[in-house]
Amino acid sequence: MPHGDQGKSVQHISNGDGDVLLHCFPDIILVSDVHGRIIWVNEQISALGFTTDDLIGQTIETLVPNHMQQTHVSLREEYLQDPTFKSMTNGRKLTLKTRDGRNLKV
Repeated sequence: MPHGDQGKSVQHISNGDGDVLLHCFPDIILVSDVHGRIIWVNEQISALGFTTDDLIGQTIETLVPNHMQQTHVSLREEYLQDPTFKSMTNGRKLTLKTRDGRNLKV
């Protein structure tokens, strides 16, 4: 999704049949703005104990284990300098933080 203002991005992804389609995926899907703020997330986030309302407006680092949050901010900022397709994991196991603070490998 192109980097735009938050309102435009939310409107873009929330209108039409695409919204229904994104909610049907079995995986967690979320969209963040250029500042790392979550602007859209599907209902599958409940697997981590969150509701969509819990996360809208929070930074993506809310879902990153505490010991990796600063590294993630740096990686996210680095990506914005050269926004090309890259694997999120680069061969690593992805770990997310649940609402109750547990780390969950996905």
